[in-house]
Amino acid sequence: MRFTPRRPGSVWSPADVATVRRLTAAGLMTPAGLAAFARRRPEPAAVRSAEQEPPSLTPSQLALLEGDAEAWAWFSAQPPSYRRAAARWVNSARRDTIRESRLARLIESAAAGTTIPPLTRRS
Repeated sequence: MRFTPRRPGSVWSPADVATVRRLTAAGLMTPAGLAAFARRRPEPAAVRSAEQEPPSLTPSQLALLEGDAEAWAWFSAQPPSYRRAAARWVNSARRDTIRESRLARLIESAAAGTTIPPLTRRS
């Protein structure tokens, strides 16, 4: 098995830290590996996308979407991957005004039976 040395500022995921702890307990860590582990940044690593809570609309956003029967029927019939991507698009905006306009665009698109522009395939 080949291991590539880590760069000094590399991020240690929770899985990496757990592996080091398991190997240390089993006495399988080398001095070089322990030294690299000791040099890591002490703050917790950023949560990887696979470890995050799946994106979803807030209860107030869902209430607005459910308020439009046509939009809700179309949106709820879409695959989970589309619903997650749409929720991520709406909630990734930093400003409230942009989030509100994106939610309005989502409701408008769903009522028309189309995907939101960022997720619309161009041919």
